[in-house]
Amino acid sequence: MKKIIILMSIVTAFLLQSCEKKGPGDNYDFSNSLPPYVEISAKTQLSVLEGTNATIAVRLKTAVQEPVVVNYAVSGAFSTTGSVTIPRGVLSANVTLPIPSTLVPPGSTAVNASFKITGAKKGSTDLTIGALGVNSNEVRPILIVKNLISFESEGLQITETVADQTIKIPIVIAGKLKSQTSLSYTVTPKAGNTANNLQLVSANPLVIAAGETTAFIEIKVKDNLAINAGNIYEVKLTGATAPVGSEVGVDADASLYTITVVDDLKTVAFVTTTPVDVKVAANKSFEVKLSSPSSATITVPYAITGGVAGTDYILRTSGTLTFAPGVTSSNINLDIPAGYGVGKVLKITLSSISAGDAEASLGTPKEVVLNLLAP
Repeated sequence: MKKIIILMSIVTAFLLQSCEKKGPGDNYDFSNSLPPYVEISAKTQLSVLEGTNATIAVRLKTAVQEPVVVNYAVSGAFSTTGSVTIPRGVLSANVTLPIPSTLVPPGSTAVNASFKITGAKKGSTDLTIGALGVNSNEVRPILIVKNLISFESEGLQITETVADQTIKIPIVIAGKLKSQTSLSYTVTPKAGNTANNLQLVSANPLVIAAGETTAFIEIKVKDNLAINAGNIYEVKLTGATAPVGSEVGVDADASLYTITVVDDLKTVAFVTTTPVDVKVAANKSFEVKLSSPSSATITVPYAITGGVAGTDYILRTSGTLTFAPGVTSSNINLDIPAGYGVGKVLKITLSSISAGDAEASLGTPKEVVLNLLAP
């Protein structure tokens, strides 16, 4: 019995010693980890019309299991304080900030204010403001104007066509312009886009007459006959200038318009999809279609196999199909003479697209079958 007790003591000691070994995570250093903190989601200048509501998003970096109350203050053209609650397990919340009317004095174009996070609490615990870990300055500037110019929508997608297309990008003005206004903008391809499909039609800056509440930027979309990935352009309103008293500005939150140009992908294929039976001497015509017009001449060589030229068939067209600019149909013409070889199977196969348009490719069917049957 004494031996059994001693043995059990040794085993227990060994197991306890094994439990004390460090796991792989015991050596991790968490000393540089950031605690949960609160910040303003976007810190670019916010343009807002007086007498309306401004929306400013605040966010919590790392969700917590309690609601977080974020306190804020506005200073400058007007002053106010308030708070917004980020619910438990949620990462962001919006502050709805009423902007008083009649803030912009006569003869002025705009006034400035600043939105600042002044504190944040999780229960009774103060959270850090900003990512620097020392309650960094979380501020968003606000430009308050009597009138705002903005894009009506966020953008469009357009497919290239043979004919150049002119698009009109609609611009809206919150109230009638008091005087003629010059609107500046940029047109920029996104990174990696070298397609150069766009040609500006409108003047830059765009001159908008007094009394207007709408305007358009006109841009021509061209077909560049090439396959382009990421063919995206950004049109951005950058500023509005007018005589003193116009009191107009650009809405920073609606100043970007995206144009996505989609390649005009075309296919070349036979119209006939089923085998053709020939029982007597005949002339046969086989139509080949281009799915959409091209502004370039497209050439498509083809081959005939399974028979003897001059005996089983006589080719009345060249061995290459040609689609002139704007043309979408071409034909292969064969004469089947009276002495054709009964039982033979002719195959006409489109070989490739040899020239003309990088956006065109062979479609389906690219082959047609002729069965030469007994009369």
